[in-house]
Amino acid sequence: MKVKGLETAKLNRMAQGGRARATTATSTAGGSSAAAHASSNQATAAHEDDVALSAGGRIMASAGEVVQQTPEIRVELVESIREALAAGRYTISSLDIADRILRQVLLERKRYSG
Repeated sequence: MKVKGLETAKLNRMAQGGRARATTATSTAGGSSAAAHASSNQATAAHEDDVALSAGGRIMASAGEVVQQTPEIRVELVESIREALAAGRYTISSLDIADRILRQVLLERKRYSG
């Protein structure tokens, strides 16, 4: 992710420290001819952007890092269910599954209709 010249690494450092500076180049000349391009290179000037994250921004950045590091699949839960299935200790009630599916459908209909 980039924010006006800031890279993710700088944003992460900002989340911990609160401030960062970035230097970006801007061009003041335009045009499509070779002479305009040459003058564009000469007219390029560097300026600094200063960004400060609030406490809430730092918390959001930290939360984003935690989410990215958390696996999508809870391996320990999947393994315990897999072992129980293999050992015959995990039974699935088709009535419970049907009941939960119908409840979910009804909740979604209620949510979207009203």
